Amino acid sequence: MRVRHLYNSLNHFKSYATYKLLVAPADENYYLARWCRINRLYAEFFWQAQQAIEKYLKATLVVNDVPVQEIGHDLSRAFEKHKIAFDDLAFCEFKKPKRLTDRLWRPKSPENFLQKINTQGHPDSRYRLISWHNSPTDLFMLDQLAFAFRRLTVGINWTVGADWKVASYHKRYVGMTFAEVLRLRSQYQPRGSIKTITGPTDSAGSRLEDSFYAWNFPHIRSHKDIEKKAPPSVSSVMGAASNSQTFLMYEALDRASASTHPIELAGIRWFIDHFHLDRGTKAAFEEKLAEAAQRP
Repeated sequence: MRVRHLYNSLNHFKSYATYKLLVAPADENYYLARWCRINRLYAEFFWQAQQAIEKYLKATLVVNDVPVQEIGHDLSRAFEKHKIAFDDLAFCEFKKPKRLTDRLWRPKSPENFLQKINTQGHPDSRYRLISWHNSPTDLFMLDQLAFAFRRLTVGINWTVGADWKVASYHKRYVGMTFAEVLRLRSQYQPRGSIKTITGPTDSAGSRLEDSFYAWNFPHIRSHKDIEKKAPPSVSSVMGAASNSQTFLMYEALDRASASTHPIELAGIRWFIDHFHLDRGTKAAFEEKLAEAAQRP
């Protein structure tokens, strides 16, 4: 029986795993950070911004074979590793958007801005143990960092088109390394656009407070809030669900062997060696991986 392989190469595995485990969650954190800032949830903005930047930075490193186990949640330490790993491709300075008024721009180095996000987005901020202060440039600087880091969440020395079939907008770059394309095109995003949530914004009502009161039975403001039609995201007969990529990799080891799934086994070995895992999870993966490697 022919074995169906999910991955064309080890680089394909690395790219897919990094996207699922770090890039896609970072995209969601970034989206939420912008929503929070726009809607005046300032403390939550810094928490979501910290989470987005941390994941983007770690993604740039692990996919380029730089382990992140010792970084923890320290953005400054991650950025130092990032600068070493990417040299001239690393983010080096903020630039004022041309259409942004001068009075809203406060020049700041990337290091200083990351230190601010590191401090004000610290996990303790979830319990309001951290003081915070806004700057008019916070959102615009987050945008620049997210864009710059996200475009480096691919192996920069990989060749475009060599490890998997690329989308049409990549075709002109086939045969070039990602580093060459990134240097050539400052707006190039190897992973394409962020998958944003689409649809109307007024499902709960036209005002911000409506999202708190809509279908909130213990906090009834008006019976209209309870009687309005709820979208599937609030309540559906078949609820949404998704398995984590870590669970899927662990489960895949049950049927993998050295002869039939060499890419998957090499990929999971890379995952164990480069991602931060708690001691129990790492031991469980090590045991399963050793068992799979012994199968013919």
